[in-house]
Amino acid sequence: MKLEADNRGGLLSVIIPARNAAAQMEETLHAVFQSEGVSLEVIVVDDASRDDTARIAKKMGCRVISASRRSGPGICRNKGAAVASGENLLFIDVDVLLRPDTAARLLSTLTGDPEISAVVGMVEAKNPFQNTASRYFNLRKHYDYKILKGPLTNLYTTVTAIRKRVFLDSGGFSEKYTGSSIEDAELGRRLVRQGSRIALNKNARVVHKKFHSVKTLIQSDHIRAVHFMKLLLRERLAGDIVAHRRFASFRMGSIVTAAAGPATLILLPSAMIFPELLPLVLGG
Repeated sequence: MKLEADNRGGLLSVIIPARNAAAQMEETLHAVFQSEGVSLEVIVVDDASRDDTARIAKKMGCRVISASRRSGPGICRNKGAAVASGENLLFIDVDVLLRPDTAARLLSTLTGDPEISAVVGMVEAKNPFQNTASRYFNLRKHYDYKILKGPLTNLYTTVTAIRKRVFLDSGGFSEKYTGSSIEDAELGRRLVRQGSRIALNKNARVVHKKFHSVKTLIQSDHIRAVHFMKLLLRERLAGDIVAHRRFASFRMGSIVTAAAGPATLILLPSAMIFPELLPLVLGG
């Protein structure tokens, strides 16, 4: 049964940065347009793609902004937010599939509490890619957020909704962190310092179609870990993060992966905590 649109939240602007994403675009947009209980516009920011990303997005009824040169997802999100018509923004990645109720749940969290400035969703436990590295990456993301309690200190732009006014007043994503994979974490921490509250809606789920080999998993975690620790040291907040277990999109799993190497060493520590991961270690 279709949900009625909640007019209290007004128009929701969905912003998707994309580069050479023609193979994923139709499925991602189809899922967005299947959203129930919310009025939305979809803005695709094409990051100087060399394929049919922009054409597909236009064909499916999206507003398309095309960058003349590659600028990175953070800057693309800023460009999308600058032209958005909605009072609230929903950032997702191009490899993310919304459930029909995801957007409405996120918007309901924002409209239900005026003190909340942003709300983060979480990924489903299952990943379409069944190789060990992809399954581990996805399960780690899922369980990290599943066990979190209380307000967050980071954003997670795989799926994040935020009030447009708050986003614009903050200055958006910093160009300083473009390409570091932590621009969302940096913005979240900046918002919290400015007095914003970031909520987590564990019922607002998405499927993250992210493929990783063992090599790319270690590389991406290493890059993110290095940049995130630099950020924490710059803010002199590393001790606070550890003391309060507020790892959000960074987490101990990233440290383990970045430092380990072989897949078995990557998986064993997490399997000790979460028995659900044991089949991955054993190759099941």
